[in-house]
Amino acid sequence: MVLNNIDKYKEKRLSLIHSLERGEIDKNEFLRRTDEIFKDVDHIEPNVINTIDEALYFYQYFNSKAKSAVMSMKGLNKNSYEYKNLSSFVDEYYEAKENVIYKFLRLLDRDDYEAYFVKLASSKLKNRLIEIDVHALEKVILHSMSTKNLRYLRSIGKMDNEIRVSKIDDYINNKY
Repeated sequence: MVLNNIDKYKEKRLSLIHSLERGEIDKNEFLRRTDEIFKDVDHIEPNVINTIDEALYFYQYFNSKAKSAVMSMKGLNKNSYEYKNLSSFVDEYYEAKENVIYKFLRLLDRDDYEAYFVKLASSKLKNRLIEIDVHALEKVILHSMSTKNLRYLRSIGKMDNEIRVSKIDDYINNKY
């Protein structure tokens, strides 16, 4: 079922990115609509990712689910069961996303991307958020905070330790 959804997903993803770039939608609407792409997809755990398209699909799936859970936590009491439950989902989804990034990087040719730390408004994320600009694919920029991914990027000589302005700075420094 997932494989049938990948082509539809790719079209919708690019359409949403273009709408965001043109100012037709804001970050919250972008995130809401991205999550809607996956509304009929049950929680999935990919055991094997064989293609770059599958990796991008799963990256966006887990990233979307994590961000949706974060948005659902807003306004909840931090001691409530619902908040704690959603927080657990956020952690699980982000961990799954990081695992997908690792698989994604191993599928790419080393010349197809560059990786570096990004300058952020958030002091909590300073010198922690890695941006992976995938030149080989249209509008694909990944973000990781995984030490495993950082170690891998360094081990293959793809991690630039210079802190740069993100290619999508307005997006990542805009709260949702």
